[in-house]
Amino acid sequence: MYKLQKFPSAWIQYVLKKIYKLTHGSAYRHNTHIWPYISLKRQQDGRVCELLVLGKRAPLVAIKDAFNNKESAFHVILSGPSVNCIDYRLLSGIKVMGVNGSIALQERFDIDFPYYMIIDRDFIHDRPDLVGRIVGASRLVFLSPDVLRYIYQIIPVDQIRCQFSIVENISEPGFGGSPNAELLYQWRAQGHDIHVFDQSTPLGFSFDAGLGWFDADTVAYAALQTLVWAGARKVYFHGLDISGATNGKRFYENQGCPEVESRLEKNFKKFIEPSFAGAIPLLQQRGVEVYNLSAQSALDRDIMPFKDWRELVFIESDTGLPV
Repeated sequence: MYKLQKFPSAWIQYVLKKIYKLTHGSAYRHNTHIWPYISLKRQQDGRVCELLVLGKRAPLVAIKDAFNNKESAFHVILSGPSVNCIDYRLLSGIKVMGVNGSIALQERFDIDFPYYMIIDRDFIHDRPDLVGRIVGASRLVFLSPDVLRYIYQIIPVDQIRCQFSIVENISEPGFGGSPNAELLYQWRAQGHDIHVFDQSTPLGFSFDAGLGWFDADTVAYAALQTLVWAGARKVYFHGLDISGATNGKRFYENQGCPEVESRLEKNFKKFIEPSFAGAIPLLQQRGVEVYNLSAQSALDRDIMPFKDWRELVFIESDTGLPV
């Protein structure tokens, strides 16, 4: 029987984290999740082009090669309960990017997920069953180096059928230091296509895949930046609820669980709302349309326009293309 990668025991991993923290400044603390398990090489523009986990080479696809068909419209399926209101049998032909647990939708619909994104380490630990389904099929999974490390720690290599594309948090570059606001502005002055909305956080939006995506405490925001790098002209968000009315539940979870305030709701005003409020006008100026299919979303429709999913239902036409 195949065994998992030979990671050290939990105690040794704890000690290694302590050693790294003692020998590196606070700007490098995020690397405790990848040292000493990962080694990587970068292209001249900063993008990761090679990555090994405990000496095992990960099957990587570069961002520039990730979307060979040059699709212009993408649907990002998130985990908000409003997903349960959509009949995906009527949305044939859409190009989908799944995130975290949206793979569970396949239990009810014949829906393909050619693209996927995972940037949450907690999801790897909490739902290894879903993670196994995501990486166990032929698709392209976008993730950060730390997430890839944890996938290799819990999923046997011979069960991984997908390919990976490394997309990094601009504030947490692999083995690099977290940039402060001054450095971000320097990069922009040097020609990097990034925009900073808030210096203290910092919040912003990146059109530069080499530097990575700005975090807004939601995978939706990272997915949006990744799809823009791919040349998307339209992005539709499914299940982008972030509403107290949902009790922090996901569409695939038991709705009878006790009511709790989700992390997304806690950080909505601080990170999520101002990030989308800053990004959408930038995208509109560049001809990129972004729509929210969740009627109950906490995001105001003045920030992200709402569209009813029924408007996207496949209509047979002379061209035979989805509307």
